[in-house]
Amino acid sequence: MADTSENVEISSTSTNQMSPAVSNLNAPVQTPGDHRQRWGLLAMLLLANGLMLAPSIGFVPLIPQIKANFDLTFSQVGFFSGIAGLAGILCALPAGAAIARFGYKRALLGGIVLATLGLLALAIAKGFVLSLTARALWQVGVRFAVPAAVTGAVLCTVPQYRSTAMGLLTAAGMLATVATMNVSSAIAEQSGWRASILFFGGVMFCAAAIATFLPTMKVEGEASADPAASTHDAARTEHRSAYRQPWMWVLCLLVLLAGEEGVVDNFAALQMQSVWGYGPSTFAKLTSIGLVLAVGMNLVIGLVADRFGRWPLAIAVCGINLVASLLLLVGQHATTPVIYSVGLIIAKAFQLSIPLLVNSMAPAFMGRAEAGRVIALTALGASLGQFIGPQSLGWLRDITGSYSAGWLFMSATCAATLTLALLLRAKFPSAGSVHPPL
Repeated sequence: MADTSENVEISSTSTNQMSPAVSNLNAPVQTPGDHRQRWGLLAMLLLANGLMLAPSIGFVPLIPQIKANFDLTFSQVGFFSGIAGLAGILCALPAGAAIARFGYKRALLGGIVLATLGLLALAIAKGFVLSLTARALWQVGVRFAVPAAVTGAVLCTVPQYRSTAMGLLTAAGMLATVATMNVSSAIAEQSGWRASILFFGGVMFCAAAIATFLPTMKVEGEASADPAASTHDAARTEHRSAYRQPWMWVLCLLVLLAGEEGVVDNFAALQMQSVWGYGPSTFAKLTSIGLVLAVGMNLVIGLVADRFGRWPLAIAVCGINLVASLLLLVGQHATTPVIYSVGLIIAKAFQLSIPLLVNSMAPAFMGRAEAGRVIALTALGASLGQFIGPQSLGWLRDITGSYSAGWLFMSATCAATLTLALLLRAKFPSAGSVHPPL
């Protein structure tokens, strides 16, 4: 069946180098060959995006060596790690403007080039200030490129498969992280953390090489599948921006407090080394297990939520995160890291589940017209959590001299997410239903 819902233009000097049939992406999808071309282009984006994201989490096992090399305090470690969240906060709007003005390919390439330069600069940095500047450049590049990669995946995928494409995009990033993290950890144990950063620079260069051969795409327009619904949404949301609705900021707060990724990664690596003497490779293996489970869990959560409702799953995930934080709190005092490791794996496995569920409900909160702003607020919450979380634990560790205060703080935030999820369910009960109103 022909797909007439969108018109995609492709113009690039590299397009002709790929395949003569790629230019058919400009036409409606009519044959199995057209579908294969689009999925082939998506595969290139998946690979480029995965390689681009791999260093962001893959460098975490190197933190103890970096801390020792520069003699950093725990607060400095928190800021060094949390600057990724700050980059996400600052780059979201400029990245969107660049994609609109220059196209997804140029924005993607520009971000990857910046990230590559940042990694190479970090590998040779001689002091904390220079290393912090290099990491900032690296993360600005990544945060600038990620929206471009997502945009490219949306443009090259026909509408009925876009959710699948987004799931594959997330899975590709996690799997690439697992594949490169263990290699970089082994390099660090043999040759030091700087050699591992150079390895990640090579990984980022490969992402840039793949992105170079991507075609340029521009969407001229996409008709609504339900014009009547669009009119209804416009009437509902007139003079009602999501940014001006207090409950939407509560939603942002929910995602912020649920953001355990930076919190768990950075300080779990340090604590496992100081308490049990485990090096980067052990932590990398545990994190890899959690990331592999996350790929499967997010797919399962999506299927179950669509069948039984999204709010029950969101509340359940908040409860699971609370259990994980308590396992970390209790497990740190054990003679063996078994309980602690289980808590770490659970936290990693469910780290992206709350944003996934919230974004799936976005159109039902204030209508389709405001769905983009609702999703932007969830992205803001995730970036704020990644920036504030590691620094909060760093301050608590420096002030108290113990990791326990940090894990108590994390348990409190998990309990708060459970409370917020219950409040939001009471306020928007139909948003999480199996058949929401929108």
